[in-house]
Amino acid sequence: MAVADNHPSRGFYSGAALAIAAVMFVGFSRNYYLRTWLGTRVITFMVHVHGLVMTAWVLLFVTQTLLVARHRVDLHRNLGIFGAGLAAVVLGLGVFTITRSIERQKPGADSSIFIELFIAFDGFSLFVFAGLVLAGYFIVDDGRSISG
Repeated sequence: MAVADNHPSRGFYSGAALAIAAVMFVGFSRNYYLRTWLGTRVITFMVHVHGLVMTAWVLLFVTQTLLVARHRVDLHRNLGIFGAGLAAVVLGLGVFTITRSIERQKPGADSSIFIELFIAFDGFSLFVFAGLVLAGYFIVDDGRSISG
C-alpha cells in the first residue's frame, strides 16, 4: 500500500528523529559536546570514541529517516550499507564498554556471574539492537530485498 506524499506519518517520523537528536545533544552537552567550554571533567580516549560513534549513529538515523520522508529510498538503501558497518562498530564498542564496566565493578568475577552481569549491564539491549539492525537490513520492500 502506497503512502500518500502528504501523509502525516512522514512529518511525525522526521520530527521524532530530530527530537531524538536534540535530546541526545542536550543530554550529553555538558559532559561531552560542550565540555571544553563548560570546563567539566576530563574524559578518556574511549569515551571520545564512544561519543563519536554514537553521535554518528544518531546522525545516520536522522539522515535515513529524512531520506525516506523525501522519497529517496535509493539513497537510503545505499547509505544503509554504511549503516550496517557502523552498527557492527556500535555492537563491538558496546561489548567492550559493558565488559570494561563489569571488570571495574567486579574484578575477577567468574564466568557465570560475568554473563549475568553482562546481560544486566545492557547486554540484552545490544542483542535487541543487533536483531533490529539485521531485520532492517533484510526487510523486503516491494518484493525485493534491500540488501541485494
